[in-house]
Amino acid sequence: MNFPCGPLDSIQLIALILFGLLTLQCLLGIGLGIGFLLQPPLYSTVINLNSAFNKQAYFSIYARYSYSVDNR
Repeated sequence: MNFPCGPLDSIQLIALILFGLLTLQCLLGIGLGIGFLLQPPLYSTVINLNSAFNKQAYFSIYARYSYSVDNR
């Protein structure tokens, strides 16, 4: 492959691919870190919404639908 800086040999190509994968992994790690930082506020928001409607909602990744129970 010819680039303006000269031909790209296989070692440089492998280095570029590895650098791209490392950058992608770093961005994924940053995204997961931000997600874990945001998890407690989101969880408390769900609890606040549940108490506002006087219901307790149950969410499950295994259930096909979520249901709520009245606490009266």
